[in-house]
Amino acid sequence: MAADEDVQSEIDDLSEDEASHAPASLMERRRAQKALFENWLTSDAAQVDLKPKTRDQKLIEADDEELSIHNLMSKQGVEIIKNPRQYQIELFERAKKENSIAVLDTGSGKTLIAVMLLRWIIDQELENRAQGMEHKISFFLVASVTLVYQQFAVLEKNIDHKVTRVCGADGVDNWNKTKWTKLFLENKVIVATADVLHQCLAHSYITMKQINLLIFDEAHHAKKNHAYARIIKDFYLEVEDEGSRPRVFGMTASPVDAKSDVEQAANDLESLLHCRIATTTNMSLTQAIKKPDEQVLKYPPLPREGFETSLLKSIKARFSTATMFEPVFEKSVELSRHLGRWCADNYLFHALSERRQKRYESEADRRYYHISSTSNEVSPPTVAISSLTTDGQAHGTKQVSQLDQKQALIKSVIDFVEKEQAKHAVLQPVGDLSPKVLELKRFLAYQFERPSSHRCIVFVQARHTARLLNAVFRQEGTKYMRCGFLIGSGSPDIDEDSFTNRTQVMTLIKFRKGDINCLFATSVAEEGLDVPDCNLVIRFDLYSTMIQYVQSRGRARQQNSKFIHMIEAGNSIHHELLNQVRYQEREMRRFCEKLPEDRKLEGNEDHLENLMAKEKVLRVYTEPSTGAKLTYGNALVYLANFVSAIPTETNENLHPTYFVNHQGMKFVAEVLLPGNAPLRPATGRVCTKRSLAKRSAAFEACIELRRRQYMDEHLRPTYQKKIPALRNALLAVDMNRTNQYLMRTKPSIWEQTRGTLPTKLYATIVDFSNGLDHQHRPLLMLTRTMMPQLPAFPIFPNNGQPSNVCSRSFAEPMQLAPDVLEKITAFTFRIFKDIFSKSYEQKGEQLSYWLAPAATFDEPLVATEEQTPSSGVPPGLDLALLEEVQANEAYKWTSEMAPESLIGKFVVDPWDGGRKFYVTALQPDMKPLDPVPADVARHKWMGSILNYSNSLFKQARARREGTWDLEQPVVEAVKVLFRRNMLARAGPKEVNLKTRAVLCLEPLRISALPPAIAESSFVWPAIIHRFESYMIAMEACSMVGVDCSPQMALAALTKDSDSSGEHDNLEPTNFQSGMGDNYERLEFIGDTFLKTATTISTFILNPNESENEFHVRRASMLCNKNLYHVALELKLYEYIRSMAFSRRL
Repeated sequence: MAADEDVQSEIDDLSEDEASHAPASLMERRRAQKALFENWLTSDAAQVDLKPKTRDQKLIEADDEELSIHNLMSKQGVEIIKNPRQYQIELFERAKKENSIAVLDTGSGKTLIAVMLLRWIIDQELENRAQGMEHKISFFLVASVTLVYQQFAVLEKNIDHKVTRVCGADGVDNWNKTKWTKLFLENKVIVATADVLHQCLAHSYITMKQINLLIFDEAHHAKKNHAYARIIKDFYLEVEDEGSRPRVFGMTASPVDAKSDVEQAANDLESLLHCRIATTTNMSLTQAIKKPDEQVLKYPPLPREGFETSLLKSIKARFSTATMFEPVFEKSVELSRHLGRWCADNYLFHALSERRQKRYESEADRRYYHISSTSNEVSPPTVAISSLTTDGQAHGTKQVSQLDQKQALIKSVIDFVEKEQAKHAVLQPVGDLSPKVLELKRFLAYQFERPSSHRCIVFVQARHTARLLNAVFRQEGTKYMRCGFLIGSGSPDIDEDSFTNRTQVMTLIKFRKGDINCLFATSVAEEGLDVPDCNLVIRFDLYSTMIQYVQSRGRARQQNSKFIHMIEAGNSIHHELLNQVRYQEREMRRFCEKLPEDRKLEGNEDHLENLMAKEKVLRVYTEPSTGAKLTYGNALVYLANFVSAIPTETNENLHPTYFVNHQGMKFVAEVLLPGNAPLRPATGRVCTKRSLAKRSAAFEACIELRRRQYMDEHLRPTYQKKIPALRNALLAVDMNRTNQYLMRTKPSIWEQTRGTLPTKLYATIVDFSNGLDHQHRPLLMLTRTMMPQLPAFPIFPNNGQPSNVCSRSFAEPMQLAPDVLEKITAFTFRIFKDIFSKSYEQKGEQLSYWLAPAATFDEPLVATEEQTPSSGVPPGLDLALLEEVQANEAYKWTSEMAPESLIGKFVVDPWDGGRKFYVTALQPDMKPLDPVPADVARHKWMGSILNYSNSLFKQARARREGTWDLEQPVVEAVKVLFRRNMLARAGPKEVNLKTRAVLCLEPLRISALPPAIAESSFVWPAIIHRFESYMIAMEACSMVGVDCSPQMALAALTKDSDSSGEHDNLEPTNFQSGMGDNYERLEFIGDTFLKTATTISTFILNPNESENEFHVRRASMLCNKNLYHVALELKLYEYIRSMAFSRRL
């Protein structure tokens, strides 16, 4: 009882919205609440609500660590349009007239020119839209994700129109055309990486004619197969009408980014981007740019070769067969030469740490299975079957043993390194650092010997160098030096950690704020990143091209900044490189400065033809229906996206595998897709390069997938739409999608037996263990075939106390004369009419079952574990009541009726199906024209008791006015509360209603059904719904050959929420009350049993196969695709119970 009271108190605390579908138990309610909370917790609203606020609900300044990348960068954005300099205005005016590339030094305000141009383009766009022209949008393209956030923050602060940003981290690979179209309509400018726009154009989510401006930040990247170049080659130049092409504006510090002829590179860039290079010699530019003072810092020569540290020697001596770590060992040797002993050992500690063990083991697995599959594919076809089986088994066992040994070796090496770490972790003052690191240490010690505002960036080539130098100076730096490191967010090697976009942004912000004042960075910090306070840049590892030199130097923005070249003493290559980049920069400046303002791009058409010549020999497929384009450039990405969308049993990321073979002096590639893909191998054409051969194979695979319609008209995998169905045998049959699938609502036995008038019927008596809201009587359900013995289940009357529906089926049929069947038929249709206000033609042969009143049944019904019908004698029929109901369709009140005879009658309103009453007493003190008491149930007409009793429409009421008997008695009655779902606990809105009524019975109809029969009939829809659900579930079990109880069958097929199993879905999970137990617990057991059973079966039927073959055979049987097709063939989805009780089913 205490538990029930707790449940009730929990239910009472529900809000009105929750209570309308209140769960039937505390466990169910808590489950629903947990799902709601988890979905809310990941929503945008939750993130706002959870932020600290003041009393007046204003946000307290949040710590940067808690903010999103967007909010972090928004805080960094500043207004830049205040007083543009003369050269910026000149270049802006030129950009308004023609496509141009602004070649200006880093820090000269190129972004300001872009912002001014965007404002002008948007004004033009708004005017065009006012004239009814097609909507267009502007793109600001950048080369890295970090720059997306930085430039977005700038544009958001300086443009008074809607700006958004998009990058690969936003999951754009899975966006469809609808989402893209919404983005285009809601914004005027999109800041994005070039790859994002290229994919969007390739999928034909947008066309080049819908773009009014393309801004290329760091435009020198537009060459070869860079996304900048591909956008121009694949889509911009395809628009033949130049007037329909968007305006192009490029920004760069140099048009040259490689060791090439300056004039040739500039012409290539101009031709490809269809622009003219523009620069200025205006004196205001000289004032705006603060160039750093360049100095050379020489360090003593490094050893010609690296050496093995004592730690590495001990590892190799102890584990001589650990060849899988050879790349790590080689890198450690090189680090010992470049950075010193301590850094080499620190690298080994990091690369061979316990957290990387899983990576090495996974790589060993991958190589093992790759070798196994390759050797199986090339097995000689002429080997005898018996020999192949025996040898294959031995070979498989040997390989598995080798894999186990390799896994054990990996663990042993990592354990050994961990034990040795303490011996080698101490940084000794002499001999542990290379001369190069020591010279850097000396120089930085001088810069940070006292508190200062210095901000220093040390540029290196490799990720591990940045991390290791950071580790060195955290130990050896001065107390005023605060170190950090910044590396790219791309996929790292197996021996390195990943570096997320958020970590990048957080590091940059800490550097800007001064929390970090010495940053060790790779090339990721060279381009575009704006750190105005940086006043010291050191090239620890020298640049390789002039643009790297210019860009890294441009990070030193402050007045009196320094740019340090670290050069090895006596190294002629270093000195030559320094002279070379300085010469190339001077040549580039001279070339740009000599360009006349009215210079025309003479001969550029021929030059462009030469640039595009190689492109013309490569095949292109354009989807006729949408214009989506497949090229050698994007085929690899499209195929990778397709493979990643293939449903799997695990969360493993799938990838296509390429095999490139020589064919003379050329190459041909074959791509192999995972085992559950609809297409396995595809072979490309013969190509002159390995990379082209791979792209050709990917191209062929994509063409075939599109032909078979596994790619849609936008060249996106159609698997995305099928994942819910494939994942769990059409679990997508839920509340939101039921109309898309046929769901059985009636058992097939009804349809099979309808159409005849029976001479015998099987009885099932139905009663209620705890009674109902009012006095009730048991009902008999009569069917043509014997009903199974069904379990008890609870319903929830309005009084809040659950009452079990107990039934008992009887194996012995009742023999019925035709006249008795007619009486039972009339009684059944009377229930439909008086209880549910449904009138039908009385054809007994069309009924699936009949309802009848039981005669006295002394034995109370209780819940039973019996699963077979009773062999006893079924209860008799109340023939007197059947005859009364058949003879009297209804009673009308007349003045001859004794008032006392009205008490205990069931009364219905013939004009309003929602008004049913039980008459409980007379009200001798009230008259028909008396006012309606205030505490009665509300009605449209409340003028008088007579009006309250009459639901006729206005005109009909007027016609009957004056015809009513004003002397008729007034009775006290209880209005019956209609409940939609008696299988779920009632909510406050359903039961906290007034039920008292005072009536005159002349406008109403007095039913021949007694109130006790009516009370049982009101809950019949819920009862028959559950009965039919049990029967449908048992039909499904019978179809698949499973013998189980009705409870188990129904639970296995009940899905009471709209969750599709997608954990990243932020939509709220809706639970449906009153459906009983669901499949979830059984699924856990069933999955385990299914795997066990198939494992045993596979082993017994194929005892000589290898472990790998066992795995493949079992996986093919149990893969979701196979299970889906079996379920589809059996139409199992029709049997899934995904909807709670509905009176419309």
